[in-house]
Amino acid sequence: MAAGGLRVATASPRGPGPAGISDPLRPLFFHWNGDLYGASRSLLRLTSRLARDGHRPMVVLGQPGPLAALLTAAGVDVRHTGWMAALERSDVTSPLAMVRFLARALGSIPVYLRILAQVRPDVVHTNASIVITSGLAARLTGRPHVWHMRETYGDFPRLWPLFQRFVAALSTRVVCISECVATQFSPEIRDRKVDVIHNGIPRAELRVPDPHEVERLRRHWGLLGHTTVGVVGRINLRRKGQHLLVDAAVRLAAQHPSARFLIIGSAYPGKEREESRLRAMIEERGLADRFVLTGDMGDLPLIYGLLDVLVVPSPVPEPFGNTAPEAMAYGIPVVGTDLGGTAEIVAHGETGFLFPPEDAEALAACVDVLLGDPDLRRRLGDAGRAAFEDRFEFELCYRGMVDVLARARGRRPSNPEAPAFDPVTPSPEARS
Repeated sequence: MAAGGLRVATASPRGPGPAGISDPLRPLFFHWNGDLYGASRSLLRLTSRLARDGHRPMVVLGQPGPLAALLTAAGVDVRHTGWMAALERSDVTSPLAMVRFLARALGSIPVYLRILAQVRPDVVHTNASIVITSGLAARLTGRPHVWHMRETYGDFPRLWPLFQRFVAALSTRVVCISECVATQFSPEIRDRKVDVIHNGIPRAELRVPDPHEVERLRRHWGLLGHTTVGVVGRINLRRKGQHLLVDAAVRLAAQHPSARFLIIGSAYPGKEREESRLRAMIEERGLADRFVLTGDMGDLPLIYGLLDVLVVPSPVPEPFGNTAPEAMAYGIPVVGTDLGGTAEIVAHGETGFLFPPEDAEALAACVDVLLGDPDLRRRLGDAGRAAFEDRFEFELCYRGMVDVLARARGRRPSNPEAPAFDPVTPSPEARS
């Protein structure tokens, strides 16, 4: 069970970071959300480490939330603005919606220009593709701009050809969190502008969970003595696919009476109907006693202390998906969609299993094998932990981001002890 045998990656720790930096970076980050999900966690990890290493990061947030307090506690300066224009799916559903968005976007530019004039950063970083005018403000003030691409645009085939040119025109460098994201760009843009840097997770976050707290939660939710299978992330059936775990559980319930299924996370504010739909689905299938919806849990060790198997059932491509490498770091096998970033992370038959998109029967078959074979779960989990250390530990991501920010501004911080970074570029296979 996860509560008793959980181990985390424990390779020899690296040093605390570069020492003796002169000419530190002064990056200004624009970020839409104040939550603690994927992009926000990545920003917190990067900026906290930059501040600790003697750089001078500042973050502009467009929404309130717990992220601001954590950034401040880490020594990162934070500013708030109610004018941040972030492109949402609803903004491209009609000409009127697009006009309204463009009005908000134009209104944000003077605000950004004032911030840039006050802060005078040496490089601007936009933390998601949906924040579209911070790069324009950087261009208007002659500052280098790094655009972090964390999204895929397969749903918008007519918009993407124009948008990728817009991104390239306003960016000194473009950072993509996976080859899945990078291969959206034309070969010409990829060759000139794009670096692939996977999200990284610091080993320091991967402490062993308090066994007493894990036991308390398992008892509270009726999980003691049960094998647990769960999905972690925002409840969004179309994009995250929690309903597929429900459909798989229908096929697994009789054969595995001790299995319990967890939905860890909540819906976006204003999208609470997604959770209501999921709860109704669970009730209709007679699985109310087999499912636990925990709500938001911000403590990674506790999340993975509750799980024996992680499922990433996204029906559409995950640009990357932090939950898979997080679970691997904790020695938990991953069952994920053979699609997008998940297929880059999970090695089928080695660190977990991959199944075809929207195929609940195939998902159930993968989970069935793991529920019936604890030794296999352990072997796949051990291999996943080793893969995490090799590919997804935060140090590689951090060195890559410092290198990109420094190249964008035109000079590197003076630190002769820091190793050079060789950025990942899309493979020849990905370019074909």
